[in-house]
Order: sequence, then structure tokens, then C-alpha cells
Amino acid sequence: KDSIVDRNNRILKVLLPLFIMLVVLFVTVVLPILRKPFYIGVYGVALALYTYIFLQVWLHNKKLREQS
Repeated sequence: KDSIVDRNNRILKVLLPLFIMLVVLFVTVVLPILRKPFYIGVYGVALALYTYIFLQVWLHNKKLREQS
């Protein structure tokens, strides 16, 4: 049980910086070129995907903590 939590914490430590980097990228790159809808779509999908993964890992960790 501990090893699963440890693994998820490692995943979270990897995902969180990536997520922050993506947000920074979104703000610095996408906002200046908001007139191009293609980029909004690409970054929107990427952002949604990262958010989904982040939430899945977070919810999974929460469930494991409640069980133990």
C-alpha cells in the first residue's frame, strides 16, 4: 500500500512542475497570439489533459489516504 502511495507521490512531483510549466507556457505564448484559434485549441486540449491527469492522481491519492 505504501509503495503505491510513494509511486503516486513521485508521479505527482513530476506532473506538478509539468503542469506549472504548461500554465506558464499558456500565459506567455498563447495569450499574445489569441487571434489564432488553432493554438487555443491545441493548448486548450493539452491543458485539459494535464488537468484531468492531475485530478485523477490527486483523487487516487486521496482515496488511498482515506483507506489507510
